[in-house]
Amino acid sequence: MFQLANSFDFVAYALVAASATRLATISKSEEAAQDAEKYSAMAIKGMLAAFQALTEENAEAILGAALSCSFTVSNYGMQFEGKNN
Repeated sequence: MFQLANSFDFVAYALVAASATRLATISKSEEAAQDAEKYSAMAIKGMLAAFQALTEENAEAILGAALSCSFTVSNYGMQFEGKNN
């Protein structure tokens, strides 16, 4: 994945989104959750553009980014409703 991230921005965004998701889950950070959603959206936008021009070279990157994005959780707001500030 890291080699693909050097060639395809959307893969890098997917990795950042997965990392931010993990951080948000562990720390209950709303800011990290917002970052996860932002980078996940950027990754999905990039994947859709790459999918429109599907090639043998970008197919693995699309699959990797899609799998990475599948582990990101959107709408963290519901998780933080009961959080004591």
